[in-house]
Amino acid sequence: MKQLGLLIRLIIGIIAGILIGMCGHWFGIADTAFFVTIIRLLATFTSLFSTFLSFMIPLIILSFITVGMAELGKKANRLFGLTLLLAYGTTVISGLLTFFIGKAVLPGLIQPITGDVLESNAFEPLFSITVDPIFGVMTALVLAFVLGIGMANLKGDSLL
Repeated sequence: MKQLGLLIRLIIGIIAGILIGMCGHWFGIADTAFFVTIIRLLATFTSLFSTFLSFMIPLIILSFITVGMAELGKKANRLFGLTLLLAYGTTVISGLLTFFIGKAVLPGLIQPITGDVLESNAFEPLFSITVDPIFGVMTALVLAFVLGIGMANLKGDSLL
């Protein structure tokens, strides 16, 4: 399983989740306490992992970008503007393309879902923990660039 790429493992996980969810209806056990408990355990794991990931993403961004900018050294000053322009330019262009393609294609593929269907298929986790991120993703990006450029211009590598 470790030899499979991340994308393949994600697709396998999604298919497994769909099959587990459909097994309840196929075998007529969708309303049993055992099946509902299993689904709620999986929903609890998903909730906890999502909370942890939301907490960690800004910290990962901060650490990797800061170290990357600092290791560039004096070249970081020149590359900063180019990197910023490239990153935000491609983000805006891909966002606009996604919006317009989605607006054109998705209405023909997606059917409206009524509130009854949404409420009947929702499983609450057994418990949830709220852990707010220390700061947002944009704050992490700006702080990482500032710290990275600062460390690149310092003499010595004690901060790095």
